[in-house]
Amino acid sequence: MAKKLEAVGIPVAWIGLDDAQIIYVNQLILQLAAPDHLGEFILTFGQLHPPALLGDPEQNRAQLQSMAYVPVKVVAKLALSEDRLRELLAVIEKVLGKHDEMKIKTAEPSTPAKRQERRR
Repeated sequence: MAKKLEAVGIPVAWIGLDDAQIIYVNQLILQLAAPDHLGEFILTFGQLHPPALLGDPEQNRAQLQSMAYVPVKVVAKLALSEDRLRELLAVIEKVLGKHDEMKIKTAEPSTPAKRQERRR
């Protein structure tokens, strides 16, 4: 009878993490992959820059009406398995929860009366 091999833990090192450029995104698309790739998802990140409107309100309206679309520049397109997508969701929820807690703790009331009330 063959012996069952024990798992070996090897640390992971993120190489180049500090050198990687941070890219701002304000648009995203999450898609199901093709039907023959069930369990895979495609996450696309992009940048939308509002059009520069120069002129009075009527001229701006005319410029907007003449536009067929506002372009979104794709900056990353990632494929994830279902497990990795669920892991990403859990990480986002955890970090966002910590952010919300910090936001509540550091929120400064806007008036002297509210600040006094908070101190009680």
